[in-house]
Amino acid sequence: MAATFDQGFCNKIAELCYSKYDTLPKNGKPNDRQWTLLAAIVKVNGWGIDPVFEVISAGTGSKCVGQSKMSSTRLNDCHAEVMARRGFLRYLYYQVFQQLHTGKSALFSGTDYEGRCIMKDDITFHFFTSHVPCGDASIFPKFDDYSDGTCTLPINISFSHALKEVSKMQDANANKHLSKNTVSKEAETVFQTNDGVESDVSQASCSHNHLPTGEGPFVKQLNTDSEVQLPRTVRLQEITGEECKTAVHCGNEVKFTVIEPSELHSVSPHTHTNSTDENYKCSGLKRASEHEENLSPLSKKPAFSDVYRTGSKCLPGEKLQDPKLPGANYHVTGVLRGKPGRGERSLSLSCSDKLARWAAVGLQGALLSLLLHAPVYYKTLNIGGSSPYSYDALHRAVVGRTTGVVGLKPPYGLSSPIFLHSTLPFSDARQPGKLPCAESIVWSAVPNRPLEVAVNGIKKGTTKKSEKLHSTCCLMICKKELLRQFMHCTHVINGVDISNMTYAQIKGMAEHYRAAWNIVQKTCFPAWPRKPTELSSFTAGE
Repeated sequence: MAATFDQGFCNKIAELCYSKYDTLPKNGKPNDRQWTLLAAIVKVNGWGIDPVFEVISAGTGSKCVGQSKMSSTRLNDCHAEVMARRGFLRYLYYQVFQQLHTGKSALFSGTDYEGRCIMKDDITFHFFTSHVPCGDASIFPKFDDYSDGTCTLPINISFSHALKEVSKMQDANANKHLSKNTVSKEAETVFQTNDGVESDVSQASCSHNHLPTGEGPFVKQLNTDSEVQLPRTVRLQEITGEECKTAVHCGNEVKFTVIEPSELHSVSPHTHTNSTDENYKCSGLKRASEHEENLSPLSKKPAFSDVYRTGSKCLPGEKLQDPKLPGANYHVTGVLRGKPGRGERSLSLSCSDKLARWAAVGLQGALLSLLLHAPVYYKTLNIGGSSPYSYDALHRAVVGRTTGVVGLKPPYGLSSPIFLHSTLPFSDARQPGKLPCAESIVWSAVPNRPLEVAVNGIKKGTTKKSEKLHSTCCLMICKKELLRQFMHCTHVINGVDISNMTYAQIKGMAEHYRAAWNIVQKTCFPAWPRKPTELSSFTAGE
């Protein structure tokens, strides 16, 4: 059976990545009191009757170093996605060497007129992470865990009884508002948001800077209370004007409107308020799309009063910064974010931002673009089953922010990876009460030193004395070692001897890659920072 991009495909990818992780030694893995994050890249060869799946790189980790410790011999970012991607670069260098020097490669069918390697047509690459990437992709609503948008009241609590327990119900149009702070403990079992569980629910389409509105769950009444005639729908009312301030200063008040059963098929989802565009700006919520407005109230999505948080901070150069208000208005979305360093701010961008860049200009980066006929894009982005998940947040963060790019010249072009969510959990995923593992693992499908363990961006076991000897502390995926692997493949680019060129000078020769990235950066990511020039002013021989 030909492979198709569905949950079965995603589960197969996840199972392969977990199996590869299980085969790795314990060194670098978390102990019983720790957790870690896993990422990997899987190659799929062929889409006929029997496609072949192979994990070609894997990485773990959740740490990065501060700006003062950055160097060309240290891996500055040890998040799992970065480890897996750099392990993938090692795999590409090995396959390029095989093609250029032996004419035989598992990836390439030959070379073009400039001597660059051409990828086989039936090969695709698939990115896997055991968690939603940090940064923009991890900001999405915490919905109640209603699989079908409905919930049931307890047998001993009727809907009318819940309403009787609510105080301060007033409205100019005689609508009844339910205040979250005044609902009885029994009624709260119906209305409270479950902060610990994120259901597999997609959001409404998001703009860059606002979160979507949602709708309250449809409440079924099982009790035979004579006061209850028919089910009623509870809908989140958009917070407007001064009410926005009330929500902030009065315990995140969330107001509900009760719609009578007779109104279910006659009332537009938004006719119960007089909110305007300015109201939405005040509340930080986005007006429902035209498609949503045409849906019946019962098909709407559950309401939310909070969002998942990310430790990644908005870059100083971004015009929008997190307001850090209580509840759903804590974050802004669509902006570049930096990862927190070990005691100081780092220059490493969030994994959401890096995945967006790789989706736009390829995983290979500038150096390898000089050796490859075309950029290497990942076909799918697969998320492990142990992670909260939002399709719309992933799409917004990885693809949505670059949709306005025009002018990219072939072979560059915006890719549209498919986002999938596995049902299989990761065994060492984050759990309450556990600490993040300080060590990182990187594995690559290459014959020479395929597995390494890192601490603070250098090889585990490195002492302060030996740290000065770069040959003993460098990981094979740091900038200097990757440059050496590049030089191992070739010393000549376009007839120019590059033996004594610096890392920065060789990257500067990748004109097509730089042109594509400049367009993407200026259009979508103007605040993307530049690393200090001294980090790239080295040669392979130094």
